[in-house]
Amino acid sequence: MIIEDITQALILAGGEGTRLKPITEKIPKSMVEINNKPFLEYQLELLAKNGISDVILCVGYLWEQIKDYFGDTFLSKTGLKIALKYSVEPRLLGTGGAIKNAEKFIGNFFFMIYGDTFLPINYQALGQLIIKKNTIGVTSVYKNLDKIVNNNIKVDESGYVIKYNKHQPSPDMIGVEAGASVFTKQLLEYLPTEIPEDQTISLEIDIYPKLIIQRQLFGYLTDIRFYDIGTFERIEIISEVLR
Repeated sequence: MIIEDITQALILAGGEGTRLKPITEKIPKSMVEINNKPFLEYQLELLAKNGISDVILCVGYLWEQIKDYFGDTFLSKTGLKIALKYSVEPRLLGTGGAIKNAEKFIGNFFFMIYGDTFLPINYQALGQLIIKKNTIGVTSVYKNLDKIVNNNIKVDESGYVIKYNKHQPSPDMIGVEAGASVFTKQLLEYLPTEIPEDQTISLEIDIYPKLIIQRQLFGYLTDIRFYDIGTFERIEIISEVLR
């Protein structure tokens, strides 16, 4: 079964970017400049090229700067338009909490990327898998043959994710979760209705294990390397890639 292109994406961009201080003391992490352009602009250009016309920005820390720069519409250099919606977190809610907070904007299918990652894959190919496999989620898995970071994910012979742990990698893990996923709206059923004031909800820690047990998370294997702006060293690397 082939579906029409998925046209919505959600970007988790509410973090404080503590590892990039002192730069992020004055600007949100997604506005860190790469070759004199905000990193978020590269992400939006990539999404526009992949047929995405509706983006939910899950924001919090210094989010007004993002709104002031981009407004409600992003226009790429090639003329592609993206409508921007802002889901503002009253406090840090965690990756799962941020998605729940954006519930009113979310359609039947949506891509999700982290606000500090860049993965130049074919997003619609990723999206087709969620229908083909009839799962709640499909996440990108970089094969990591060059060992750029520690492996944190394992898929079985059929491609279903059977193990995921960023903090305790094991020798049998075969790749790295690469920062781009696609979900059905059914994901919201796995998130709590309310998040207590002293808690956060992590998509990776609190929700992925449930999806894995139910064989509802599939892995999209790719040889295409992902990049991020998590550290100053990584900023230097991606600056060369995007030059």
